[in-house]
Amino acid sequence: MKNRILFALIFLFPLQIFAWKEKSLSPKARDIPDSITQAVMKRPKEKLSLLVSTLISGITDDEEKVKVLHDWICDNISFDTKMYFSGQTKKQDFVSVLKNKSALSQGYSALFYEMCKAAGIESVVIHGYSKGFGYLGALMSKTDHDWNAVKAGGVWKLVDVTWDAGRVDFKTWIKSYSSEWFFLAPEYFIYSHLPEKDEYQFLEKTQIRTREQFVKEPFVPARFFELGLRLTEKSPDYKNKISSSVKFDFSLTDCDIILMAEIESKKDGSYVPCATWITRSNEKVCAEYDVPDSEKYKGILFAKKKGVSAISKVFSAEEFEKETVSEVKKLLSDKKITQKEHDFFFSSYFKVDENNRYYLNDDSLDNERNDALKKIFSFFDTDGTDFEPVITFELEAEEQYRGFGAKKARYPLAHLSYSLSTNTSPVAPLSGSIKKGSKIKFSVKSSDYDKFAVKISGNLLKMEKNSSTGFFEFESTIENSDSVTIFASKDSNSYFGLWSYSVE
Repeated sequence: MKNRILFALIFLFPLQIFAWKEKSLSPKARDIPDSITQAVMKRPKEKLSLLVSTLISGITDDEEKVKVLHDWICDNISFDTKMYFSGQTKKQDFVSVLKNKSALSQGYSALFYEMCKAAGIESVVIHGYSKGFGYLGALMSKTDHDWNAVKAGGVWKLVDVTWDAGRVDFKTWIKSYSSEWFFLAPEYFIYSHLPEKDEYQFLEKTQIRTREQFVKEPFVPARFFELGLRLTEKSPDYKNKISSSVKFDFSLTDCDIILMAEIESKKDGSYVPCATWITRSNEKVCAEYDVPDSEKYKGILFAKKKGVSAISKVFSAEEFEKETVSEVKKLLSDKKITQKEHDFFFSSYFKVDENNRYYLNDDSLDNERNDALKKIFSFFDTDGTDFEPVITFELEAEEQYRGFGAKKARYPLAHLSYSLSTNTSPVAPLSGSIKKGSKIKFSVKSSDYDKFAVKISGNLLKMEKNSSTGFFEFESTIENSDSVTIFASKDSNSYFGLWSYSVE
């Protein structure tokens, strides 16, 4: 369990960029006779080798063997939230884990180590610190998390089975399979996991993180890198004291990624509207954040792949019961879905009263059900939902700065169409609100659209292109209007709202 033989071996193998491309649970992880599953849960020491040999039967590639072992654990072992929140850690050896069918990270990594050992694959348990659930921007006096490294294909590779098995929401364990933390490259893994011993970082000596550096850096999950986003020298620290609005830069290799930024109150978890703004120019992304007052906030960058039919994994109870239920029933009455597809939907979600949310009963191998869910969600306007947080950090106003003001709009209200743009941004005005009775010159630069208009008091007024600057412009005195919206078009037939200003 506490094998430390890596020290002499780490630098014998070249570092590589690697990640496991197969995102679904391996069917072999389920292709185990019930008799073997029941036996290994009752008599772990006697039957573990039988389970492992059955799982890897017919597989010659070590990486695939490791994936099957990882997947079986994710599918069969739950995170023990009761033990975690009690603060009283009980036995986490592989025998206890299998008998209880639950574990903390120590138990997940211990079981994974034993299964790799039974498969003849060299592995190690790594003790360290993480920026997972409950992280508050500082390291505890003792390590708080365990994960693994395995040697597959002649290279040491990192695995966090605990995080791939699911997540904790409030105080509830939600099973949700992932391979996000399976064979993630060490240079990305280090933004969320800091080993107790430097050699387990698997980085070149010049890249080794100190405790101070690890704490300073933001939390960057694997999904950030998977979507083609990269950090720059102007990326945020974990804790950021600001004296005005602050801009953070990222690079992006995939123009089909949609981005959204938010700030969230650390006091009550609510989002602050119009406190962020994103500007994109080809492969460059600038995310701008501000805070309304002297309270502490969490800055978040969200992302999703454009055009991917995603299955929503969580709903608020109010949204599910008041909106989603009626929408799905209407699809059935309109004969857009079958009764079986309708039934699949309602049997796929369960409610957790403590959280007041509905969660997807995760099963990536149930293709018929998942196809039905994808079909249903294709009828919904889901482009504005299912964004994933891809970087998280903290924001707080400097003592001399009191923020931009509560209940005020710091930036315009961005619409989804703006998020889909890659080379469009406002030149003026840049604030989110307009003073009633004032004369305003609207100015936009863009290479995405060739026509722009301003909607004021229900009238769509054309913006003219300035031949010297290339900006689209329109000037007007704003009187009887609650808001002003900038629209854009590529064909003069369809106009899309990009952003709106409030009029005060």
